[in-house]
Amino acid sequence: MLRKEVYSLFQLAWPIVLVQIGIMSLGVVDTIAAGSLGAHATAAVGLAQAWRIAALIIAQGVAAGMVPLIAYAWSQHNFKDVAETLRYSLILLSVLAIPIGYWYYWSEEGLLLLGQPSVLVHETGHYCKILILSIPGFLGFYLLQGLLQGIGRIKPIIGIVIIANAVNAAANWGMMNGWFGLPRLGINGIAWSTVITSILMFVAMLIIAYPLFKTLPSAGFLSAPSLIKITRLTLPVGFQWALEIGVFHAALLLAGRCISSACHYSKFIIFDIYHTIRA
Repeated sequence: MLRKEVYSLFQLAWPIVLVQIGIMSLGVVDTIAAGSLGAHATAAVGLAQAWRIAALIIAQGVAAGMVPLIAYAWSQHNFKDVAETLRYSLILLSVLAIPIGYWYYWSEEGLLLLGQPSVLVHETGHYCKILILSIPGFLGFYLLQGLLQGIGRIKPIIGIVIIANAVNAAANWGMMNGWFGLPRLGINGIAWSTVITSILMFVAMLIIAYPLFKTLPSAGFLSAPSLIKITRLTLPVGFQWALEIGVFHAALLLAGRCISSACHYSKFIIFDIYHTIRA
């Protein structure tokens, strides 16, 4: 009996774990690509990844918080609640996009305040400013990931994430080195690759989810109590995720006081894999 339950749980969990590892791998691919530009570039990208994820993880947690709400409503054939959860989660994520954008924009000043090497911070700051354009794509992807995951359609997400990693890798090396007729942008090419990949991920998810939208009823007029309810149920998940991973990020930033912080980023990758599987 126990073996059967464990097997059933494994069957439910492994696709979700695979998706999360695939999402996390986008940053790993970026860092590996930066390695070909030297330790300085690797350290700058590593700091940018730590700064970026520290804010974006809140939105990812919010999207994860909506999954059980959608799953329960879907199992009860309460499609109106599915539509309402989706709509109010969209509103919440849209609001979160504003402070996340400011967090990216002020990355240079924030990292200097935290004592990071000025020789790295300028490049990291410019890198993060480019990544502001990736925020809508990632938040849209997370929203639709929560929807599809809630109704049990995970395999299309796996396919999108795998293709996204391949596209991101090709775009990284292409835009860093000027291959395939692309401009040679160096470290900034990695940031632009992330922007392009995030948009393509969102568009692909939108294509997959669009037929589902036509089956959902109208959610009616906006309701402040409903918005507050969704916020109270999902936002704490985002803050929990941010707190868990933020402690390790703080250690990474302390290590970043040395130019050799590039080597410390491998520890962050290991921790992120652990956090991904556990979540």
